[in-house]
Amino acid sequence: MNTPLNRKEVYQNRLKKCTKLMKEESLNVLLLAKPANMFYLTGDGRLCAYAMITEQGKVALGVPKTDVEDAKSLALYDHLIGFEDEIQMIHSIAHFFEQFGIKEGVMGLEYNYLTQSMMSMFTHSHAKPEEVKVKDCAAILSVLRIVKELEEVFHKLLRETGYSTNTFGPPIQGVGIYFFINE
Repeated sequence: MNTPLNRKEVYQNRLKKCTKLMKEESLNVLLLAKPANMFYLTGDGRLCAYAMITEQGKVALGVPKTDVEDAKSLALYDHLIGFEDEIQMIHSIAHFFEQFGIKEGVMGLEYNYLTQSMMSMFTHSHAKPEEVKVKDCAAILSVLRIVKELEEVFHKLLRETGYSTNTFGPPIQGVGIYFFINE
């Protein structure tokens, strides 16, 4: 019997696919703010937060200071920082650019999600190095998220029927999903 992937492996596999697509699109870093996309890649997605993902698969999360402990327990990350306001958020993004050694290149942003004020924050001269250009990364996230993993489908079905799911994989021995393919 195949054992289900644990959550960490699921997010590591997703990050691996993501970095492959980033390289194909010549993106050096993604800066995500959409909670669903952050959750998909790291296991934690919340408002007023961000995930920075490098082409090497390193993940930095910035969350409100009040959420740091919660994010620690949920997310897959290499670096985590808490901030109190938008100014500290901008400075924490700049800190991660410096920490990852990214001084130039291309940063992917979610053009279809970011408001004008969020776009201004993420592209502000105090947030990113001047030589880092921006590009829409929505297509990469669509490609990643359009293909559902078996565990993802299974848990969605269980949730819709009222079962609780807190890990990937079947929670009940002997329960399986059958797919029929029409040719």
